[in-house]
Amino acid sequence: MTLKFLQPTIRQFGNQSMADEERLEDLFFLQDEQGGAQLALDLDQKSWVNLNRDTSLPWNGLTGSYRLALVLPEGLEGRLSFEGAVLDDDQQYKKDRILHREAAFLDRGTHCLWVDLKGTRPGKHEVQAKLYYRKGFEDEDLVSQTSLIVEVADYAYPEDQPFFLDLWQHLTALARYYEVPLWSDDHFKLIENYIQPLAEAGQKVCDLVISDYAWAGQACYQVSDNPSSLFEYKIVGLSRREGELVADFTALDRYLDLCLSYGMAEEINLFGLLGNWDAYAFGNPLVDYEDPIRVQVYDEDQGTVSYLRTKAELKTYLGLVFDHMQDRGLWDRVKVVSDEPNDPDRFTKFEDFLSSASKEAISFKHACLHSDFLEVYQGNFESNSAISSILIDKIDDPDSQIWQKRAEMTWYSCCFPQNLNVFVRSPLMESRLVGYLTYAFGVKGFLRWNYCLWTADPNRDIRYKTYKWAAGDMFFVYPGANGKPEFSLRWKQLVFGLQDYRFFKAIEAEVGEDQVQAQVQRLTGDIRQMTYDSDKDTIDTHYQDDFALLQTIKRDCLALLEKK
Repeated sequence: MTLKFLQPTIRQFGNQSMADEERLEDLFFLQDEQGGAQLALDLDQKSWVNLNRDTSLPWNGLTGSYRLALVLPEGLEGRLSFEGAVLDDDQQYKKDRILHREAAFLDRGTHCLWVDLKGTRPGKHEVQAKLYYRKGFEDEDLVSQTSLIVEVADYAYPEDQPFFLDLWQHLTALARYYEVPLWSDDHFKLIENYIQPLAEAGQKVCDLVISDYAWAGQACYQVSDNPSSLFEYKIVGLSRREGELVADFTALDRYLDLCLSYGMAEEINLFGLLGNWDAYAFGNPLVDYEDPIRVQVYDEDQGTVSYLRTKAELKTYLGLVFDHMQDRGLWDRVKVVSDEPNDPDRFTKFEDFLSSASKEAISFKHACLHSDFLEVYQGNFESNSAISSILIDKIDDPDSQIWQKRAEMTWYSCCFPQNLNVFVRSPLMESRLVGYLTYAFGVKGFLRWNYCLWTADPNRDIRYKTYKWAAGDMFFVYPGANGKPEFSLRWKQLVFGLQDYRFFKAIEAEVGEDQVQAQVQRLTGDIRQMTYDSDKDTIDTHYQDDFALLQTIKRDCLALLEKK
């Protein structure tokens, strides 16, 4: 039985043994910064293992078990968790899920565990991992141990530095997976469980889906392999009473107030009103409007469910929604969002129609896969988002308004490109690089369409639409049995990268951007040498998958302050 600490940016395949070069020698944190490591446990036979203070027994009782625990000095906080493996598209099992349970049978072989750590007091601290064994009613015996030096800098993590995190919420998916009524009290308990860590990570945007099936379920109705419903439903109740449309904003207000209370409504995005997907394949109930805005309505007089059918009815509904947001005094935060717009003239007509339904001017926002759209866009660029390949193609282009206005924008990845992404198959360093690349690109934040959208049973199979989507593309967190998220290793590295970004911005305020950029691009590589191969959908990048270098950069950034 052996133990060793490992770098947090490596990923274990199955129960493979971990090479000595992946051993972690030390960790470097800012004061009050969240961090982590991994711990490898080698077992010579299948064994029951408890974590932390858990002492629960397996079905076979007192036949012999292990307990693995951390010994933490004053000034360090920490906790051990099992890592769960998921089946990736290449048919290999890979560790990605950080599990809630604290006891399990582990097979013979090597098992990586996740270690959450936080330093609250400056100085060098030693954390120990100890493995105990007991059988019957005997006392525990120490059978293996290892240690790690954690250095905590005398520099507080600058949590007040802004990062514009824009992860799209999929509230319908929570009700669907946990099998609770949509917008019920039980649903909202789940919602709060899931938005709390999102807010803690720095989420700035509250998403309100205002129509039904805006993305047409991501074409799930065409996918019979691992069939899964991915349809989204509006958060506004709508009925027809004596021929008049009546809107119920109870659920919308409840969610909006929850987001406001968690500080994640700096911007309020209305989805499902502009550029909805699959008008031809999935259909459009509107007889006189091209954009397939699908809105279910309950007829109270007839007791039947129908849809808005005309542009006039749709305009009435839009007016009710816009009036409500304006009456709440939040209109200056509201943006109407489109996903992957592709025809500027067509979208201008859509925007004009939406504007006609509002008493006040509407701000629009676009997540763009096509550079042509943004290059001719005449509207406000605030919070528009461009996919990574566009930014790379436009670097230093004096004629590109995308590059010239990038400080107002975010960048994103989705099922494209094939690398420099956050899939299960992606190196974990690529999740960490989100913060570094945001700084290197000079944009204000990061957008992604995923947070908690799952297949029908993500505990069994997370693979979906493998011809287009890589495993993990749909989510950063897994559904825990207790109604709370189980984080992925990708999520942890994303969050750590956002912390790094805030640190860089704080150092920049003291020494200037040029010196910090020089440090950041030691890890990312020179962004001006990046190129995008559209045929292969890959980015030629020269980043360093080197956790030791990452820590050195943080130390060197602090050293810049001493040279002032």
